[in-house]
Amino acid sequence: MDKYSAEKLSTELLGKTIGGWLIEKYINHGKSAVVFLASKDAQRAAFKVFDPEIVDRYGRDAQRKRIERERSLIGKSHPNLVSVYDGGEQRDFLFVVMEYFDGKNLAEVLLDIPPSEFRSLISQIASAAKFLEEASLAHRDIKPENIGISSDMKSAKLLDFGVLRPFDLSNITNEGDQLYFIGTLQYSPPELLFREEEQSIEAWRAITFYQLGAVLHDLLMQKPLFEEFRNPYARLVRAVEKEIPLIDNPEADADLRLLAQNCLAKTPGHRLDTVKWEDFCQPKVADPMEAARRRIAQHRVAALQSSEAPISPGDLLGTQIFTLKTLIFSAVVSTIKTESFPRYSMTEMNKELHQYLLRVLFEPSEKSGLGCYFAVYCQGVVVDPTANFHELRTWACVSSTREAVPAEPESSAPSRTVKGALIEQDIRLHIQGCLLLAYAGALDTAVKGTGAVQWLKLGRDE
Repeated sequence: MDKYSAEKLSTELLGKTIGGWLIEKYINHGKSAVVFLASKDAQRAAFKVFDPEIVDRYGRDAQRKRIERERSLIGKSHPNLVSVYDGGEQRDFLFVVMEYFDGKNLAEVLLDIPPSEFRSLISQIASAAKFLEEASLAHRDIKPENIGISSDMKSAKLLDFGVLRPFDLSNITNEGDQLYFIGTLQYSPPELLFREEEQSIEAWRAITFYQLGAVLHDLLMQKPLFEEFRNPYARLVRAVEKEIPLIDNPEADADLRLLAQNCLAKTPGHRLDTVKWEDFCQPKVADPMEAARRRIAQHRVAALQSSEAPISPGDLLGTQIFTLKTLIFSAVVSTIKTESFPRYSMTEMNKELHQYLLRVLFEPSEKSGLGCYFAVYCQGVVVDPTANFHELRTWACVSSTREAVPAEPESSAPSRTVKGALIEQDIRLHIQGCLLLAYAGALDTAVKGTGAVQWLKLGRDE
């Protein structure tokens, strides 16, 4: 909706009453509607009137259905979600009435927000998005412009339900046989851009995670996502499809940086594998090592297409599994040396072309107070070489005899797993943490029975 159309509609409606609401003041306009300040029975509200020309172009019935979706939120409240009061149709005007937020949006105050508030703000926005999911709705347009920020920069409120979607319907926003892009390109994942999203709660959650990660990117990097690709439009489309943003602000909290990186994975399955709702409300962890153990890096993939001949899938897989096994091996050796572990031996095994297993067997040591053998198993898997997506899994066990220690971990044994586009730091910190936990567990464990094997718990991801 252009400025001329917005001014024309404002001139026609100011001072009029629609649906019992008195239109008092123009606030702003967007792509499809004008927003006014309105009142009814001493209650003030934001009154959104849809552009009649756009309604006629895409169909009045389609717009009515959208309004009904927004009306489904009447009476449902959340502290970080704008409330819906009313909606309907009078004369030729379709409208929605919502809580009036008298403040600026995140895009307007991005550079003013203190880093100390980043964690709380993204937690609030995620909480609102989760509330919508529990109501079987997907927002689909989470972006800085749709997030209201309080004047003290401590509270956030998710705004605008223009492209809200129930999980249990199909084609509700599509006109005729055409699939139109829904949302905001700059803050949408590839599957939403190309309208290849699946119709499931998990698929919509993956889209929500991406958009939350995009907002977190803007907070941490203090600039809009894909800002450098905005013009021409085709560059932005290509960036959304192929470019993996790098969140490398050294002053940003490590776990928030890794969370944003995971959310911005191009593949929905990768997001769902590495991100959970509770990750958005984790308290700050003072030790960046622990934060890195808990969350996985989904970091920028180095350019796989150079000016030379493209890398074949086989060569790409071989390069990545070699790099992965090298990083695992060096992380183990470095940790053993730094932490003064007892005498050990290592056995390497390439189980499959994309999989590597390293067993480290430690011997009893009176000097260290270790009365048994204990082993740590580190398995690296190249899950998707084109996305640089890896899995690192670790097990540990103790036994009274060397012979009883298995060559490979049991399938049912507890383990600790990390997934994502793992960088060297993530592998090193994960292995260092697991080795320390395993060693402490072995010192604490009284081995029961000669030749018996006891598997140790290594923490949160078991």
